Amino acid sequence: CYEAYDILATQGKDALDGAEIKAIQKAINRMMSLFIMKEEYERCQFLKNYVKNHIPGFEIQPDKSVGNELSL
Repeated sequence: CYEAYDILATQGKDALDGAEIKAIQKAINRMMSLFIMKEEYERCQFLKNYVKNHIPGFEIQPDKSVGNELSL
């Protein structure tokens, strides 16, 4: 998650070039779930703004399976 976040943060809109949008959306949902659980709200805000600016129409839905995976 942190590597994907760094790519979005450093590359901005260019991170979307050549990438499958559904895979990016799934990664954002997973990142959001992790960052909420770890109370990293600045990262959550960044993701919210990133989606607003670069993926209009996409609504972030934190992936609840991340919590299950981390509790194993």
